[in-house]
Amino acid sequence: KSYAYTGKAVTPKVKVVYNGKTLVKDVDYTITYSNNVQIGKGKFQVNGIGKNIGTYDGTFDLVPAKVTGMTVKTTKNTVSLTWKKVMGSITGYKVYMYDNAKKRYVYVKNIENSNTTNYDLTGRKSANIYKMYVVAYKKVNGKVYESDKVNVSACTIPETVKYSFKKSGSKLTVKWNKVSNVDGYIIYYKNSSNAKY
Repeated sequence: KSYAYTGKAVTPKVKVVYNGKTLVKDVDYTITYSNNVQIGKGKFQVNGIGKNIGTYDGTFDLVPAKVTGMTVKTTKNTVSLTWKKVMGSITGYKVYMYDNAKKRYVYVKNIENSNTTNYDLTGRKSANIYKMYVVAYKKVNGKVYESDKVNVSACTIPETVKYSFKKSGSKLTVKWNKVSNVDGYIIYYKNSSNAKY
């Protein structure tokens, strides 16, 4: 199991069972922790008390804190992500996007700079919904430790409607080009140049 970095010592609760009996901490056993502050492989040791003779060594993962402050802005062809810098020493961030054809999230960008807290996904289609997530990560002794993911979604802006109109008496006829991936159209009008739409 993994636990998020907090900047302080992380001491996971451990359930100790011996011969089918759940033992009580500081009565039946003691537990000590090491390497339990920085991101990487944390360690703990259980030592039996009295008749509960024995020692058990275990490990757990300390991963970066979760990314926070995620915001998304879109244009017709770009999805722009920004987030707050994650606390602690990390290698960088990874960005994933959902691939509808593969029906899973795929890796799209490795940001190898802990101070970079934004990324633009360019070349997107207009009026499409995109689902993404960002994780913070750190490499320690050849292993990559990733934070819990933060999911976001956003829709790119539809293409601009090109239209024309024809007036005949009190009748005004409006025509426009078809725009892909939209649910419909809204027509605004005003009665005079000083009026609002």
